[in-house]
Amino acid sequence: AHLLAAVGGDGMLEVDFNANPLREGLAMPFPTTQDSKLNLQGSPGLGVVPNQSEINNYLVYKAEVVK
Repeated sequence: AHLLAAVGGDGMLEVDFNANPLREGLAMPFPTTQDSKLNLQGSPGLGVVPNQSEINNYLVYKAEVVK
């Protein structure tokens, strides 16, 4: 979405708009829509910040390196 917006914005982008708590919880603030258009943040990169505490809820194995 950010790449499309950077090159002019008039194009098609397929996005899954089904409820997805995992996606929405890990990438905040999750872009909202208005008039079938994504409201993108002006932040660098993808415009979302991974929520580390939410990611830890899905951690099933953590290996520690012993030096």
